[in-house]
Amino acid sequence: SSIARFLHSSKTLSQFKLDAWWSKINDEIFTQICVELTSLPLETLHLNLGMTGITDRSLHSLSEALAKISSPLLAVKIGLYCTEVSDAGVKALVDALKTFSSLARFELCLNSCWLLTDECLNTLKELIVVCPTLNYVDFDLNNLRETTKESFGSISLLKSTREFEKFDVWWCN
Repeated sequence: SSIARFLHSSKTLSQFKLDAWWSKINDEIFTQICVELTSLPLETLHLNLGMTGITDRSLHSLSEALAKISSPLLAVKIGLYCTEVSDAGVKALVDALKTFSSLARFELCLNSCWLLTDECLNTLKELIVVCPTLNYVDFDLNNLRETTKESFGSISLLKSTREFEKFDVWWCN
């Protein structure tokens, strides 16, 4: 893809933002992009993927890429809208993020991702608990049909466990 070719030629890029609404990005193209991300000294990653062909395969590719990044990743913002991702994909992503002792900011929007359940919410809660450097949390979790008020509430309770620059969790079904 042209994005992957650009990344391949940009070896000093510390910030990467991809806004891909209604694009033809699918798992194969996204995997190519992820392969190129591994060679960048990334500090900030922002992916906005709405109404694309992204599935769990893409989240696993991203997780594998994050595991290979040696730079101190500071901030991650990911928006997934109407995509076919599941709890396993979100868990793979969170497990990769937990390895960054530098991660201070995590913003995640999961909107109308119908396959997600309370397990996803518990995974996000685990990230907050095990990442003491994380002081900016912004979750927008809308239309996740298989999640409950109780799981959402357990994430919200973490706000009182330590000081956060921002702790905002929005959930509605």
